[in-house]
Amino acid sequence: MFSQKPKTPQDYIDRATACEALADAAIAPDTRETMLYLASRWRALADEEEAKQRPRRPEPQHPSE
Repeated sequence: MFSQKPKTPQDYIDRATACEALADAAIAPDTRETMLYLASRWRALADEEEAKQRPRRPEPQHPSE
């Protein structure tokens, strides 16, 4: 299904979406729970990757005393 390491937030979101689809198709409750957990982790990683890509605001300069 996925042959490359995720590189962008969208890559992580795509994996989360795939896990959610597997959870919806799961028959066993444990499998469904695991897939939903994995989806939540992929979404957290997407958030982290997105935060890394945001430009940082410069730190305010304090006048020298």
